[in-house]
Amino acid sequence: MRKALAKELVHFKTLSYNAQDLIKSFIFFEIGGIVANIFAGAYIFSKRSDTTAVALYYLASFVMIPIFFYVNGWLLKRWNISRNFALGTFLIGLSPLVLVLFTDINNLVVVSTGIVSGIGMGMYWSNRNYLSKEATSDEDRNYFFSLSGMLLTVAGIIVPILAGLLIEFAGSAFGNRTIGYIALMIIGLVSMGISIYILRDNNFETPKIGSLLLRKPTAEWQLIRVATFFHSFRHGILLFFPTIIVLTLVGSEGSLGSIESIAALIGAMFTYAIGKKIKAGKRLVILLVGVILLSAGSISFAVLYSAIGALIFVVLLKLAGPQLFTAVSGVWLKGIEDQEHGVVEKNNYKYFCDIEAFIAFGRVFGAIIVIILVQTLELSVALRLVAIVILLSQILVYFFIRQTGKYRA
Repeated sequence: MRKALAKELVHFKTLSYNAQDLIKSFIFFEIGGIVANIFAGAYIFSKRSDTTAVALYYLASFVMIPIFFYVNGWLLKRWNISRNFALGTFLIGLSPLVLVLFTDINNLVVVSTGIVSGIGMGMYWSNRNYLSKEATSDEDRNYFFSLSGMLLTVAGIIVPILAGLLIEFAGSAFGNRTIGYIALMIIGLVSMGISIYILRDNNFETPKIGSLLLRKPTAEWQLIRVATFFHSFRHGILLFFPTIIVLTLVGSEGSLGSIESIAALIGAMFTYAIGKKIKAGKRLVILLVGVILLSAGSISFAVLYSAIGALIFVVLLKLAGPQLFTAVSGVWLKGIEDQEHGVVEKNNYKYFCDIEAFIAFGRVFGAIIVIILVQTLELSVALRLVAIVILLSQILVYFFIRQTGKYRA
């Protein structure tokens, strides 16, 4: 064990100084992110028992994210990138805390706090994506994303179960679970603060911002756009779908935390091993592994539609998600480098804005599909159908990335 850890430490130190600190910062961001993403939705559902209200929160967030990719580009002409990165991180942590301070969770509160979350996400992810590209090379990106993914999954083991227990304890000790939610969101905000603090001494170079619009995309970039749309279609649903199925079929925040943690535990080492062993040119293999795992989970849930089905789905989702993210993220960054190859005055940031626009389209479309299905069909039928739709969207991701011709196994 000691030799294995020493070997991994040596491998970790092959990354640039900035890449190492980014991974450390990502860990604390993930702690706050889990709180914001999973338990903000759980709080709304606990107060409203309304799937549509949960979807509205995330829909409001999704709409703001691409807008603030562009606003962030405008701000980068005036502010240092580290300041924008820190502000986005802070807003992501602040939004769920403001949400749980309201006892009357009406649609205005849901949409307003979702908007604040989306502003933070837009600023955070636009800068994070750019910094991840600048701190790594194509050769070490699979390792960078798989290592960060594995460490974040470890955080995903610990945080949900402790968070669920905290809420359950507050309910038992004080007769009020809201106290547990408030304490949890304060912890999340503090974690976001630590994430910002870790990067205090890094001298990140602020990008030179030209035009923020991509006017003449190549045929290859068009394929990446379409693949991105379907990739984020799934993500738009999965930010709240696991929470809904667990609370619907199992029934408590403690169970939600435990199931999320069990799933993360099973997925952690698997994710790391895949990313470490498979080289950059084999991203299509990683993507296919993710699609196969998601197929098993979606079909199991649709057939069983029970607490066991929910557990199988969430576990296999935790296995599949990082594979899909590692593969698609690598394709994005390599695609940007290919588009800018030979260009004297590079303007990478416009490609991040363009990608984020299609991420947002996919997320919003995914959330709208869920709202339509749960409003027009019986809940059990709608949730089964959503699971199958998620699967079909990722099969399309595989198909379109394969069509680029550059990422074949």
